[in-house]
Amino acid sequence: MANPTPPFELHAGEQHVRVTPAGSLRGLSLTTGRVWLTSERLVFQPVVLWVFWLAPLVGLMLWLMNKSHRREVPLASIKALGRTAFGRNKNVLVLGTGDAEFKLIVDDFDPFAAALRAQPVLTAKLLPEVS
Repeated sequence: MANPTPPFELHAGEQHVRVTPAGSLRGLSLTTGRVWLTSERLVFQPVVLWVFWLAPLVGLMLWLMNKSHRREVPLASIKALGRTAFGRNKNVLVLGTGDAEFKLIVDDFDPFAAALRAQPVLTAKLLPEVS
């Protein structure tokens, strides 16, 4: 997937690394979107699929409901990184920050996890391998 421009401002010196389609899991609910990896943070940006905009009221309602599901995790706050399953899907990335757990269903898990582990902030922490 090409690296489009992130829908948020990059900090000074921050570089965009990778983007992939993803879903954010919260309990049993799933919010579709994209996850953006930069040199300093991981950002989940909800996206309403275009098909829902065919009925504008439905698209607007979903957009308003999902707006609050945006998540931003500084890479420096990540304490644990792992892989788990949700039903049959084994591409669930689990990020532990000490006080919270963040679960993402990542479309291209292995390349994304490798790019995440390659970030200097995480490499210095010697996180265990993602299996």
